[in-house]
Amino acid sequence: VNNGFAVLLLEKRGINRSGGHWEQTDFYDRADDVYSAVQYLRTRKDIQADQIGLIGHSQGGWIVQLTAAQHSKDITFIINLAGPSVSVKEQIIHDYIGQWKAEGLTEEEIKRKADRLNTILNAFGLFSRIIKTGHLSRIINYDPENIIPHLQVPVFSIYEEKDDLVPPGPNSEKLIEGLEKGGNK
Repeated sequence: VNNGFAVLLLEKRGINRSGGHWEQTDFYDRADDVYSAVQYLRTRKDIQADQIGLIGHSQGGWIVQLTAAQHSKDITFIINLAGPSVSVKEQIIHDYIGQWKAEGLTEEEIKRKADRLNTILNAFGLFSRIIKTGHLSRIINYDPENIIPHLQVPVFSIYEEKDDLVPPGPNSEKLIEGLEKGGNK
């Protein structure tokens, strides 16, 4: 702020006494909320409308990617702080693998549990296409694989090398692969 930046912090619906319920939204709804905030900023005389960027942390990384891919003419850049570039299903498995490593499970045990969890998540994903039961059913099938190639803005992404929740290897690889596929240098 001391260097001339303005910051608008957007919370999910229903957080901090705002209206709505984030549990009843999918990532496209959340991206619409972010874009509404961008449109609001563009109306302000004290904001340089051609210099609006988005920062997302964790799940917010998916949201800023999606928003910028859908509205690249209005977004100048994105900053992704430990935001996944893998599918929600893959991310859930990474979360559990990190937990199982911390619990001291062997690689064999982790692989067996991850395979089982993958089967369960795939079944839940199929079921969720028909019936929405709970928050996870609204986001379980999200995969940014077809979103990232549409990012035509500069992307600055930070991953922590020992992060077991959002491991840098698969996430940075998917991000770079998608950006290159879309011609984003």
